[in-house]
Amino acid sequence: MRKILLYTIFIGIPVYLLLFYVQAKFYKDYKKEEITDKIVYGEVSSPYEYGILKDEFPYVNWDYGYMLYSTRIVHVYDGDTVRDNEGRIIRFLGVNAPEIPHPEFREKGEKGGKEAMEYVKNEILYKDVLLIIPEEEARGYYGRVLALIFFKKDGRWRCLNYEMVRKGIAEPYIFKYEGFLKRELWYSVWKKDDKGY
Repeated sequence: MRKILLYTIFIGIPVYLLLFYVQAKFYKDYKKEEITDKIVYGEVSSPYEYGILKDEFPYVNWDYGYMLYSTRIVHVYDGDTVRDNEGRIIRFLGVNAPEIPHPEFREKGEKGGKEAMEYVKNEILYKDVLLIIPEEEARGYYGRVLALIFFKKDGRWRCLNYEMVRKGIAEPYIFKYEGFLKRELWYSVWKKDDKGY
C-alpha cells in the first residue's frame, strides 16, 4: 500500500500535470491559429491606424496615457467581463452591468443581467475588437484587464462600454479620481430605466 502511495505521489501526479500542461498549451496554440488567420493581433501604435478618430469619442480623455491592442473576443462571462483569444480576462472600464445568476454561489442575479450578457454576445463575441487600456489603471481589483472595447458596426467604430450606458444596459462606474474617462459625459447620457439602471 505504501509503495502505491509513493508511486502516485512521485510519479503519477507529475506525469498527470505534464500531460495536462501539454494538452492546454496545444489547445491554446491551436485555437489562436484558428481564429487569427484574418488579421494580425497585438499591440497597435495609434487608434488612427484602425480609423478611430478621437474627435468622434469626446467622452474619452485621449491626453492620458493608454495602450491599444487588437484582439478577438472568444468568451463572454457576463454583461461586463469577457475573455480574448490571448487568454486575457477583460473587465469593461467605466461601466457596471447587472449581475447574472450564479447558482453555484447561491446568487440569483439582478434584473437585466441576462439581457446585458446577450447584448455583449451579439455585439462582440467571436469578433475582432480594439482594446484601449489606460496605463494608470490597467488592471482592476481582481487582476482583470480594464479596457474600453471598440468594435465595428455598420462600418463605424463604436465604444461598447459607452453604448451600454447610453442604452441603459449598464450604469456608469467611474470614480472621481479617474481622469481617462470624462465622467460628466458618461453620466449625462445614462438612461435609467425600470431595471434600476
